[in-house]
Amino acid sequence: MYLTAPGPCGPTGPMAPVAPVAPVSPLRPVAPVSPLGPVAPVSPLRPVAPVSPLGPVAPVSPLRPVAPVSPLGPVAPVSPLGPCGPTVMPRAEFCSGAGPVETLSKYVPGVSRRL
Repeated sequence: MYLTAPGPCGPTGPMAPVAPVAPVSPLRPVAPVSPLGPVAPVSPLRPVAPVSPLGPVAPVSPLRPVAPVSPLGPVAPVSPLGPCGPTVMPRAEFCSGAGPVETLSKYVPGVSRRL
């Protein structure tokens, strides 16, 4: 097929058909390249075992139950209300016939003798 153009130009040679061109995306995803080569991601919160200068040491809990040691030896527990029962009342008061109100008023503040 020859194309002829009006004017001073003569006939031209045959033209090749235009081949279809695949579209090129300008936003191709590109993997980031590290200047140090492939580097594994590092977590800033990675657990690290503590190293003791004394070697492996068993962890010590600050809340570990410790039996209290009295400098006076074994001591019977004391009631926060004071000695107000017949088991801890002195024998002289118990035998004198003092009532529980009189005994309580002696040891516990705020207890009136008159009830």
